[in-house]
Amino acid sequence: MRKKISRHSIKLMSPTVKALKAARILRGLSRKEAAMRCGWTPKVFEQIENGRSYVSRERVNKILKAIGYGQEDFKALESNPEHALALARDSNKFVATLKTKPRRNFYKRITKESRVLRILRKKTSFSQYQASELCGYANSIFGQIENGRIELPMDRIQHIVHCLGFTMLDFKELMKSEVLRDELISECSYLLEKLDDQKLSSARLVIMSLGGL
Repeated sequence: MRKKISRHSIKLMSPTVKALKAARILRGLSRKEAAMRCGWTPKVFEQIENGRSYVSRERVNKILKAIGYGQEDFKALESNPEHALALARDSNKFVATLKTKPRRNFYKRITKESRVLRILRKKTSFSQYQASELCGYANSIFGQIENGRIELPMDRIQHIVHCLGFTMLDFKELMKSEVLRDELISECSYLLEKLDDQKLSSARLVIMSLGGL
């Protein structure tokens, strides 16, 4: 006689389930915290993420609302759940690394790489929050990258550069610059503040002509 298989032993890791797990990780929530927000026990949430519980669209919407994840953002995760889950786990490693240190501010080190990434991000007009979402990271990660609180190995730099819509050639050209754009802007701002109103007005016209405005 063939042994009956329990439905709880069968995992159905659908794209939706994987995307839900990615969304939860990107929000920086544990299963227990997400379950509490939904009014469920941690066991229920564990069964959902392990593919052992049926997930209706109504239940999906309830989870997204509880963890504060937008429908459009979730559709992006659902379209490529394996990639989204990999990025979410990478993002979670960032946060875990930071939590092991006594005081994050003691480890702040703004490198030229982080400054170049900041320049590229500003060229796109994305906020730090938007850039984090674009890269598949938790909301605060890009700010921590620019503030020198997260290490930047080359594979991570490549991922960020490509997500922002640039090439590694763009990144390397900026890295070669002796004076970076942010330094020039800062110096120009300082000099402009020293001008009287008449000279400032003249400087404005010169800048507008250079920018073709």
